[in-house]
Amino acid sequence: MSQELITFTDEQKKIIKNQFFPQGTTTNEMIYCMNIAKSLGLNPITKEIFFIERSHFEDGKYIKKIEPMLGRDSYIKVAHSTGLFDGIETSSKVEKVPTLTDGEWQEKGDLTATCKVYRKDIERPFVVTVQYSEYVQRKSGGGVTKFWKEKPDTMLKKVAESQALRKAFNILGVYAIEEVNDVEYTDETPRKQTQQIEVQDEPDYSSDVIDTSIEQPAYMQTNYDDKQIEINFETIDAD
Repeated sequence: MSQELITFTDEQKKIIKNQFFPQGTTTNEMIYCMNIAKSLGLNPITKEIFFIERSHFEDGKYIKKIEPMLGRDSYIKVAHSTGLFDGIETSSKVEKVPTLTDGEWQEKGDLTATCKVYRKDIERPFVVTVQYSEYVQRKSGGGVTKFWKEKPDTMLKKVAESQALRKAFNILGVYAIEEVNDVEYTDETPRKQTQQIEVQDEPDYSSDVIDTSIEQPAYMQTNYDDKQIEINFETIDAD
């Protein structure tokens, strides 16, 4: 990917740290999230990328981690920035699809959305089809969340488009808010309001380049174009 790295002023970095990260975010998580934002050329202040607390089941228990996430429009921005984006087509229909019920596969009617993404340098489009039953987002009580209840066709198309754009332009390390069931999508910034973050064990930021010799947890390791890249990072001030 050839996006131009985005830069932030000291004032913007303070705003991002204090308002766009959930309370308790670690320094490593901030660095990881900001690296992704910079590498994709996306600005959290203008809601192009979000830093969301998610739960992961590991070693028999749930662990909360902060992850960068995009909306469908942000994937389109990244695609445009490559200069290779050549159009997108999305459609939906109700059709019979294989469904596993009580251990047996059956064909049942489901809403599906198909997206085709075109690149100027590739003859054939990248095609993705998704099913409503696999991506509809539900509340903890089992009910369907607001937007999936009111706009199921629109939301499912966003999932298909995000996945197709991600495949077509090799966008790694981030998922779409619309496709992740433990993040409820809203019209406003889908993030938690935060208080002042107290960063513990503040590292020495004498250089604005991340020391890639420091081993990061597996979920923080990101590869682009099949190789690890080093990204300039302007520090997030702790004060």
